[in-house]
Amino acid sequence: MTIIDATFLQLHKERNWDILMLVLLLCLLVVAYLTHNINFPWDLGTHTRALYVDEGFYSDAAQNLVKLGQWGMLHDSRHWPGSPLTAILQSITFTIFGASIEVARMLSAALGALGGWALYSFGKARFHPAASMLIVFASVSTMTYFAVARTAVTDPIAMAMFLLAVWVFARMENRSKAIPLSLIFAFLAFFAKIYFIFALATMITLWLGELLLLPRLRNQEINRGLLKMMGLSLAAIGLAYLSYRLYFHAEISNYLAINVNKKPVLELDRVLRSLKISFQLIPGNTKSTVFLYTLIVAISYSMLHFIVTRIVPVRGRSSSLLASLSSISRAEWAMGIFLVSGLLTVGSLRLLKTHYHFFAIIPIVFLAVAMIYHVLPRKLAVYVSIAVLLTHIYYQLPAYREWLSRPEPRLIDTVSRNIAAQLHAEYPDGMIPVIGEFSAQLGLYSKRIISIDAKWVPQAVLCERLNYWKPPYHVNVVWGRSFSRKMINHIHACPFVQIKSKPVLYPSFSGKKDYIALTRIWYESEPEPESEPAEANIAPLAPVILLLQ
Repeated sequence: MTIIDATFLQLHKERNWDILMLVLLLCLLVVAYLTHNINFPWDLGTHTRALYVDEGFYSDAAQNLVKLGQWGMLHDSRHWPGSPLTAILQSITFTIFGASIEVARMLSAALGALGGWALYSFGKARFHPAASMLIVFASVSTMTYFAVARTAVTDPIAMAMFLLAVWVFARMENRSKAIPLSLIFAFLAFFAKIYFIFALATMITLWLGELLLLPRLRNQEINRGLLKMMGLSLAAIGLAYLSYRLYFHAEISNYLAINVNKKPVLELDRVLRSLKISFQLIPGNTKSTVFLYTLIVAISYSMLHFIVTRIVPVRGRSSSLLASLSSISRAEWAMGIFLVSGLLTVGSLRLLKTHYHFFAIIPIVFLAVAMIYHVLPRKLAVYVSIAVLLTHIYYQLPAYREWLSRPEPRLIDTVSRNIAAQLHAEYPDGMIPVIGEFSAQLGLYSKRIISIDAKWVPQAVLCERLNYWKPPYHVNVVWGRSFSRKMINHIHACPFVQIKSKPVLYPSFSGKKDYIALTRIWYESEPEPESEPAEANIAPLAPVILLLQ
């Protein structure tokens, strides 16, 4: 008896594996909390500089609720209509624990852990608990997944809701309860991130196949009661969403108008080109090359075996095909449809940023292990899948070592706290309005900074906001020393505004020479500013010496 066999005998009870999985998830949460202010460099984990700006965008409504007592503000707009569930959950947590970057990021991490438990739960129904547990750990420990899951954005929340939907679909035996619950969770995934509409489409497709297609293939009667339950569930979800759209019509219309570039392009040639790029981005994004190779080899072998043993013989061809389809578990169907529909959706959006493929690693890992179980005997499949999963984790280590060896990961937090401290010293009382794309992120480091949106708004609206709020500073992210004056020129075009100060550039993101640019805005009623140097100032990284109030 090998050491591994002895370990399996010791942990043969399902409860022991469950306890081990809970301990692992708690440890991952502790690690996420201890490293919450160590940001992933864009060239290692996220491949996009916009991720940390998005944190502020999506938390802006919750910040407003805590600081001002309302979600929206006069003459302001943000991203919450694209992610209302995130705004609701953040509003609850901010009300209890206060609005801060730590609370915002830990909400994502906690929901990511909940999704991990759901993945383990329906995975162990198909695989050995050890393989199911390693599926969760391999997915979570993937560089990009860990980077995004501990960031205050919408993707981890949407993914957790979908995994809960799959758990209900795959494990709950009472179908009259499973249908509405799984559809509600899938809808919440869409409600957490608008392009996760493919999660809801996946669940609807699965139930239609379960209730309509499979009974016909098996010569069974269709359960009309369950079909009515599905229809009623979809009608209730549709009514709830319609009520939401009507109640927040103005906010949603504004959100859709400013995100017109993110609407799907339903042209076959464009979708196919984007889909090709999506498949090229996945390995670099998730570092899942091991799983992709395993998946390709296992699927190729399985198809060859199926053709030779079941398609070539003339007799029983249809019954053989039906038997093969029936041998695929509900969870495998869910993950396969989710992966394909997700890649098609992201491809059609023309969003060729790798962090948009955050969702892909989980179905890829799950399907790779599932194919190993299809190809190999069950006992051998356990050892092979564990070996593949450990190999994948091993390939993540160099990226983590490079991340931890860099001195820059804390720059974003250090600079943000420095800027907040500067504003607190300059304005010791009351709320401090700040305009610009980084202003909402800055608000997560202060109880008194409120952010005003300045992106994708017409000139007249921008001047209206400036005149109403009179923010003393504009803050945004720029790339390189060549400071882009496009937005500043728009602000300066307002007749009551003058900008004679050059921006102060604070180094922020690692990997490239990126800066947070802070620019002073002067108004007609204020005294004439002193002359400034011709070039933008590069601010030194002094430690924060002022307590944020």
